[in-house]
Amino acid sequence: MPEHQSGAALAAPTQRDLPASTSRRTRSVAQTAEQRHPDLFHALAHEAWQREFDTLIARLDSLQHHKVALELARIVARVQDGHTRLTLPLGPGIDFVQGHSPTPKPHLDALQFHQYPLRLAIDARGVYVQRAPAEHRSLLGAYVVRLGRLDIRDAIDAVSPLIHRDNGMQVRHHLPMYLVLAEVLHARGVTETMETLRIAAERPDGSVVRADMHVIRPGTAVDWVDARDDATSPTPLYLQHPERKFWFAHLGDQRAVYLQFNEVYDEPDERLRDFAQRLATFLDEHEVDNLIVDLRHNRGGNQRLARPLLHAIVSSRVNHTGHLLALIGRTTFSAAMTFSLQLEKHTRVLFVGEPTGSTPNHYGDARKTRLPHTGLTLRVSTRYWQHHPTDVRRWIAPHIPVEPTADDYQHNRDPLVDTVLEMITARQEQAGAHAAKSVDARGRTGASGLWSGYTSPGENSFALEISVGGPDTAPRVRVRLPALAVDTTGVQARLEEGALHFEVRWQDEPVVFRGRVAGDWWVGEGDYGSVFFPFVLRRQPPPVAAGRRSN
Repeated sequence: MPEHQSGAALAAPTQRDLPASTSRRTRSVAQTAEQRHPDLFHALAHEAWQREFDTLIARLDSLQHHKVALELARIVARVQDGHTRLTLPLGPGIDFVQGHSPTPKPHLDALQFHQYPLRLAIDARGVYVQRAPAEHRSLLGAYVVRLGRLDIRDAIDAVSPLIHRDNGMQVRHHLPMYLVLAEVLHARGVTETMETLRIAAERPDGSVVRADMHVIRPGTAVDWVDARDDATSPTPLYLQHPERKFWFAHLGDQRAVYLQFNEVYDEPDERLRDFAQRLATFLDEHEVDNLIVDLRHNRGGNQRLARPLLHAIVSSRVNHTGHLLALIGRTTFSAAMTFSLQLEKHTRVLFVGEPTGSTPNHYGDARKTRLPHTGLTLRVSTRYWQHHPTDVRRWIAPHIPVEPTADDYQHNRDPLVDTVLEMITARQEQAGAHAAKSVDARGRTGASGLWSGYTSPGENSFALEISVGGPDTAPRVRVRLPALAVDTTGVQARLEEGALHFEVRWQDEPVVFRGRVAGDWWVGEGDYGSVFFPFVLRRQPPPVAAGRRSN
């Protein structure tokens, strides 16, 4: 029988085959976490934690080793701390990143996990295939509808409890790895055996592709193909140098710099503080009005190393609303989250993309413990990083929500950078029109219609809707901020130096809005006392008249 079809090839030993006391091995996880974590029971009651371990210990003798490891991972994940986890013992050749430092192999080779030859990703529609073996090229870009024995939604529900997290975005970040690990899918009932994974995926034309994926053996080479292999557009900036911790490029036509910040550590040949000085010098010596800071792939690092980069940005000419953009997402975590919070606090930044994968206040500085009997690695947070005691946000929410799709990936598009450049270009074109006296000479605002988007007073992000009507030279404004119970009508606006100004009241205090319209973008600031907060709005299409039919 061929090895990949052998039912015994990945048969796992039960706990009877492993050394030492099963009860003592399991208890060491609980004891280590309780001793090291500053507040292990912030989200899970101590009694519930103890019951979980008691229940597992009662079942130990009947469980295979990978099921015990994953039950431990599930229990630790209930702590709801993105840094505290039982690190999955990935076998050789599996290149998923789980941390900044390598994880030592367990004592027994039989404890190492295996991968199916798939790379998955998640967008708003679902789970899609990014990479596959050449013989399964037809899966590329297709959305998974069934995995093993389960529909994809049920498979996600089965696997998600294993994933450590600060919030749901971090679960979305880790899911693509968990959904292709043989031991994970078997332990959670997604597959009947670990040898083969049956997958069904729907292509854009509606056809369904089915395939049997055989687990990758150590030392076996996979002839990978990627969904981007046939793309005709150039590789987007965010995929050009994923191996570098930080780098930047000058986008001359937009008078912008794109800075990708992937890890908060020094490079072997350049310290982060020296990079920050190099960036500051470049911004000062070149015609740069805009800075795009890409934090989407930044999983963190050393919290303290990013301060010089923050200082370079704070003191630069780009530190104005609409000119400083930070791209964030589900992978923005730990020290990258802290850097995002510092940008939010000390600059006029606008956030673009998805919510971050970390909470503002979070546990971190995880320390590794190698469990003595199995050699598995437990990571436990040792410090609480508190941004502000009253900040209970699950994440930083973007002012401009943008989520890439499978189609974007397949065709080398980056909708986050494209959106930012669209806004920058619109502003530049509008500035040129003002300089030519083609707009302001007639006293027009260009703001008539309905606008919607987000604003972020304090530590929250709120939906904002502004409707502008009346004479173009003296418009009247309706402002709706449902979360703050603001709904004002008939507010008189005025045009000053190309910016539209108007005032509303909240809790008997004035809130002054001022911003510039550029094409379909309206970017500006609110002023509440001494607090400035940004807003970003996009023009909405006019409503379709009742009874009107489209061809």
